[in-house]
Amino acid sequence: MVDASVSSANAETPNGSQSITLVMVCAVAGMPIPINYRLDIKRVKGVADHPNWVKKHLAAYRTGVDSKVVRDIKRFAAILKVDSQAVIDGLDKALELGRVAGNINKPTEESRNIKKEVVRGEIPTREEVKQILRSLGGEADEDVFKAAVVVDFAKRGRTLNPNWWEITKRNLIEWSKEG
Repeated sequence: MVDASVSSANAETPNGSQSITLVMVCAVAGMPIPINYRLDIKRVKGVADHPNWVKKHLAAYRTGVDSKVVRDIKRFAAILKVDSQAVIDGLDKALELGRVAGNINKPTEESRNIKKEVVRGEIPTREEVKQILRSLGGEADEDVFKAAVVVDFAKRGRTLNPNWWEITKRNLIEWSKEG
């Protein structure tokens, strides 16, 4: 979560899905979450499926259909002062890369190769974790942090190990002991 000790007269609290959309836009744009935003971390229903929801809305947008999700993406891009079309293209790319890794249960040669690739996936390094946390304002709710890591890796065309979160949690505990 963003540091609650910082207050702003213009603070905005996006709802749950808007919070995840904002994190995705910031990750793709390589920008920190604006300090005047308070992410809604209480609504967890549907958070895991939100990237698929965004992907569907972006596909509809490509056919000329506007939606609230796309308007939110454009609004957040404008707030960050980045090109909204570049953000949409970046989200498309990141979500497409995530889709490929998500199809590992299909009984095809392609999916068996993808599954082998995923098993050899990567674990975020200590420096990557620090960088992602900095982009989230120094602290993050677990679901927001996990979403930011997934988007960051997808944006770079990298694959996460299937057990990356369990390993990363253990690493975080060890790193905190080291100081």
